Amino acid sequence: MMGLSCSTEVKSPLKCTSMNRIESTSTPPEGQEESENADVIDLIKLSEGDSADFDKFSARIATFFNDEGVNHHWLSKPQSLSPPNCAIFGWRLTSCNMLTCELCGAKLYAEVSAKLPPHTARKCLKELERNLRSGHTKGCTYRFAPSPEEFKFVSSKAASTLIEEFQKRLQSLKVLADDLPSVTLDEFEYLDQVKRDSDLKDTPSELVILALMGWEHHSTAYNKFVFIRCGYCFRKVCTMFYRKLTREEELLVEEAEQRMREESKDSSPNSSNPEETQTVPGSTERKRRGSKDILETKLTSSKKKRKPQDQLNPAFEHRSWCAWISKPSHDSPVGWKVLLQLLISHNERIQSSRSPQKVSHEAAIDAADKAVENIRRKSDHWKGRILQGDKDQLIEPVRSSNQETSVVSSPSS
Repeated sequence: MMGLSCSTEVKSPLKCTSMNRIESTSTPPEGQEESENADVIDLIKLSEGDSADFDKFSARIATFFNDEGVNHHWLSKPQSLSPPNCAIFGWRLTSCNMLTCELCGAKLYAEVSAKLPPHTARKCLKELERNLRSGHTKGCTYRFAPSPEEFKFVSSKAASTLIEEFQKRLQSLKVLADDLPSVTLDEFEYLDQVKRDSDLKDTPSELVILALMGWEHHSTAYNKFVFIRCGYCFRKVCTMFYRKLTREEELLVEEAEQRMREESKDSSPNSSNPEETQTVPGSTERKRRGSKDILETKLTSSKKKRKPQDQLNPAFEHRSWCAWISKPSHDSPVGWKVLLQLLISHNERIQSSRSPQKVSHEAAIDAADKAVENIRRKSDHWKGRILQGDKDQLIEPVRSSNQETSVVSSPSS
């Protein structure tokens, strides 16, 4: 077992130390050494391919969360100790702050006390980051061949898989058609193009955005509530807090606002002078208690605006390390933008295959020249045939008359 601890000594300040597995300093027998080497080779062979398996990588991330998508046992950890960074090196969370390698069984206690001075805490954190790789046993694959770094991001290399999973998420989200959440649309300037050039014209924009951002419908035991879930960061969101107001509810709100404005004008001391009358800004608030909506209206301007906290921001709801909002480099696009570009390219290919093939100007001229040449050749051919036929018809009577003349002249001779 390997971990971090902080100890104090009489003559030294608080410091961070590393605890390693105690090993015997004596030289093992020759047969025992060969057996250990064979075990190491067997371990490497058994683990071959495990580090490159994305499903196993995702399963390791899932161990950091409970059934509700909460990570009570892995709180307040820095980005360098995020679940993907630990899962890349084969670690699973087995108990509070305790990591265990799924191959070699090594254990790593990952906790840095909040009581440490900042400089000491940084040293402990650096050592813990190194132990993510070196904390495995000697023959463990994750020690020298961790999972690919691209597992932490959305890669365009798996274009067909990404598009297929997007369609599955969109299909699962269609159960929200009668209870659509209010979703912010500010960052999705290409959404109209995706819908226009594909078969999603009749699909609500909110569902397309949620599927594009990696969200899918999640069934739970709470039938009264609707949840969406990210399959990468395992974040779950209840959509009841972001439900769109129905048309009837909006009419009730507008009527209440109008009534409040009229009452305010009547009660205002300056109501006789319309130029001095001012409208007090306000907002419309919606609260949910149980399964009922209670609309509380305040004095508002003529145009009702929904409060920002009442809108579902699909990017903000992801965890900070989620692949859908992360990027491998500063110049690279975030995950959902990678998928967006793939969808646009995919739809363009579909449209080009459905539409007639466009011919360039030069190709059209070449085709016309070939057609004219073929017509000219056929014309010359038939012209020659016709002329040859007329010539034969003229020669045949002359030939027959010559024969008759020869026949008539024979008896007289």
